[in-house]
Order: sequence, then C-alpha cells, then structure tokens
Amino acid sequence: MSQPHPQPTATTAAGRVPFLPLLGGLGLLYLPACWQGYGTDNDIYLVLRVGQAWWQGQGYAPSRNQGFPAFEGALGGLSLLGGPVLCNLVTLGMGLLALWALGKLAQRMGLRHIVWGLLLVGLHPLYMRAANSSVDYLWALACYLLALERLSAHRHAPLRGAGLATALLAGLLLGTGVGLRNGTAVLALAALALGPWLGWARLLVAVGLGGLVGMAWYWPPFAAAGHSLAFLEVHNVPAWSAMQRLVRFLYRNVYFWGLAATAVLGVGKLLFARRFLQVPAPWLAWLAAVALGAEALFAWLPFEPEYLLPILPLAGPVVAHAWPHRWTMALLAAIVSYHFVSLNLIEPDRPNAATSGRVRPQFGPGITLQDWHQRQQRDSLWHHKEPQIFE
Repeated sequence: MSQPHPQPTATTAAGRVPFLPLLGGLGLLYLPACWQGYGTDNDIYLVLRVGQAWWQGQGYAPSRNQGFPAFEGALGGLSLLGGPVLCNLVTLGMGLLALWALGKLAQRMGLRHIVWGLLLVGLHPLYMRAANSSVDYLWALACYLLALERLSAHRHAPLRGAGLATALLAGLLLGTGVGLRNGTAVLALAALALGPWLGWARLLVAVGLGGLVGMAWYWPPFAAAGHSLAFLEVHNVPAWSAMQRLVRFLYRNVYFWGLAATAVLGVGKLLFARRFLQVPAPWLAWLAAVALGAEALFAWLPFEPEYLLPILPLAGPVVAHAWPHRWTMALLAAIVSYHFVSLNLIEPDRPNAATSGRVRPQFGPGITLQDWHQRQQRDSLWHHKEPQIFE
C-alpha cells in the first residue's frame, strides 16, 4: 500500500535553519566577480543604454521586445549611481533574498534537510553567475518567492487587516516580478498549485492584483509601440526546423545541470521514485506546475539555459528532502564540479548559435571558469568602473 502524502507541518517541524552563516558564506562566494564588470550577457548592455537614457530624460524605447521596463529603469539608475559594482551587489542581494524566502517556504511546509537543499540551489554555477552579474533572473525570482513567503507567513490569518495587507503586498511583488521579467506571469499562475496550502482567497487576491500591476508596468513599451501590442512580438527567432528545436531544447536541458549532474539526477529518479511520495503534496504540485510552464516557454524559445532557473529552487529542496544523504552529496559534488569542468558530447557548428553539430566528446572549462575568462576579456572593451558604457 502506498504511503499518503504527509501534510505540511508547523515551522518548527523542519528544525532551525542557520540562514545567516549559510547566506553569508554564499554571498562571500558570489562577491569577487561583482568587481569584474557587468557580466557576459549581451542583453545587459542593451538594458543599460535604455535605462540610462530614460533617467537622462531621453524618453523610453525598449531594449528589445517585449520590453523589461522595471529592470531597465532600475539597472539604468543604479549604473549611473555606482556603475557595475553597485548593479552587481544589488543583484547579489536579490539572489540571497530569493534563497532566504525559499528556505522559509520549505521550513513552513515541513521539508527536511533544508540547508542541503539551499546549497544545491545556491552553489549551482548558473545561479551563481546570475547572482554576480547585472541580469534580471534573480530580481524577478526574488520578488516571486518573497511574495509567496509573505503569504505563507500569514496563511492562517483571515483576509482582513494584516491578512489583507499581506495579500496586497504579495500582489505588488508578483506584479513587479512580471515587470522585471515577463515570464514571471507564468510562475504566478503556477503558484495557484499552492492554493490548498496558502488559502485560495488570499492567493487569488495576490495573483489578480499581480496581473494588474504587471500590466501597468508594461505601459511604457505599449506607448513606445504607438499604443499597440506590437511590443509583444518576438524578434530574431532563428528559423529552426522541428528537429533542430527539439535537439536544442534537450541539449540545453542537459547542460543546464551539466552532464555529470544530469546523470546523477537520472539514476536517482529511477532508484528513489517512491521516496518522492514523502515530499509534501503542495510542494510537488508547485514544482510540477513551474516545471511545466518553464519548459513550455523554453521549448518555444530554447535560447539561454538560465530560462530554466525557476525550476532549480523548487527541485533542490525536493532532492534534499527525499534522497538518501549520500546521493544528495553526489549531486552536490557534480554541481560543484560544473564550475570548473564540463564534458561536452557534441561540438556545435557555431557556438551559441548552432544549427548542427557532430559527436565529439571533449572536456572544457566549466561555467564559472568560462564566465571569469569572458568577463576579463570584456574588461578590455568596457571600463567596468565607469557607469557609462564605451565600446
């Protein structure tokens, strides 16, 4: 007879989580690269130009469709105040805030081994790169997770007074997350899977208000497009065949984790499938909804592996909760190794713009080593202490 899903328990059930030393240690790991320029994502420099021009009174024009107005404005202002160091430090703070909110959610739902779950997330090289570069991924994720953390903190309160105020605050955070990164709208809908745990009334208020606030954030790109929905069009999508799109989707899913971690995950899922029944049902439903939404978007636009980052914070605590400790350590070791070395099975015809490739197994530098090298190269093109951008 299968075991029933355990019900989420009180905060104390998961034990005390040492957030300060954990987040402090991760912050120290993220910190050095904050002095290595804005980062290696080309979109950063488009955002900076738009944001700086907006603050300097030159009007608004989206950095690219569909516009990211909240992030463009915030990053442009920060860059004028303190250059890349300030931009990166704020992003680092967002990454740590997201981990704190995630830990509190896991704690309140009664997950076990939360520290190890947070380490699976925080030590992932793509999470680390997103936390010390001027990119929007963790800004939006922090708003999303903090909104749900606030709802969970008052989930037993009636929808009036403090309970209503919390729902409204959560709605503002969700809407701001959408303004920072429009894919957060999919995550907000996925949060409805938590309705039985958080309470339907407050969650629907938060998601509904989040939708209104999110739409309000997109008034500038709407106006810049002549008050039309043309700003929603997606440009510069390669004419991939169905097979090319599928291969790219699968390949980048594997290399989101790295080949070693993907192998550990695959074997672990087979060996410990029944152990996932020990995970609280609301968390599993939330993970399934977020994974479905994120993967659907990625199947449509299989560009950067970071598009899959929303899955990571939900998956890490599940593994730590359900798997035997030695297997969790094996996965963590595989994730950490991906900072330094990567085994690539296929050599693309054009790096980052492949339309074909050939099977050619070879070792290469891991994510963090690649990022460090590329940031040093960019340093010769952009003077990273100067808030303006020079080419």
